[in-house]
Amino acid sequence: TQANAEAKKPILFPLWDNLKCNVKPRYIVTGIAPHRRFKVEWIQQSWNNGAAGDVISFQVWLFESTNVVEFLYSQGAVAVSNTSGGASIGILDAANRFLTLNNSGGTPTAQTDVFTTNISTKPATGQIYRFSPPTAVGLEANNYCFSPSSRTYNTLTGTNVPTLGSSADDVTSAAIPLPFSFNFGGSDYSNVRVSSNGWLS
Repeated sequence: TQANAEAKKPILFPLWDNLKCNVKPRYIVTGIAPHRRFKVEWIQQSWNNGAAGDVISFQVWLFESTNVVEFLYSQGAVAVSNTSGGASIGILDAANRFLTLNNSGGTPTAQTDVFTTNISTKPATGQIYRFSPPTAVGLEANNYCFSPSSRTYNTLTGTNVPTLGSSADDVTSAAIPLPFSFNFGGSDYSNVRVSSNGWLS
């Protein structure tokens, strides 16, 4: 819900629902300064946490210098077993300004007035949802740019996220230091925390 998101703000949620890790999430840094990317991957998630096996994998990419956020997806073989009512996909900054997608299709609408919590369809393999910051200070939702795209999904080979095991459910990691300062909603951040339920703060 929006209230839950506000309690964890700022928050990036590529697929926030009652998920369970079947493989430990991992992270990696790629590229050379000032064009590095910090990437986190949730691999073979159960959606909902009682589903058996690989329902979906997804990644969050944070871009150095441009402060762009990208979500990238790969469908697993197992069907969604959604008993929670649905997932949310989007972003929410420290001032409670948000963009949530109204669906998980190829061209969803990013909404500033409705906090969507009923997504129950997997995004397509290779689907990208990109959030580009405005030139003005602060996350001004009407100026924050959203665009869908696609690319080949490659599994990351990186460091396991601390404190998130291979069967983690409702767990949030310890702080992970970012290799660069990341500006989101007008504030600079130096670390992130990863949740087994498909969000990063």
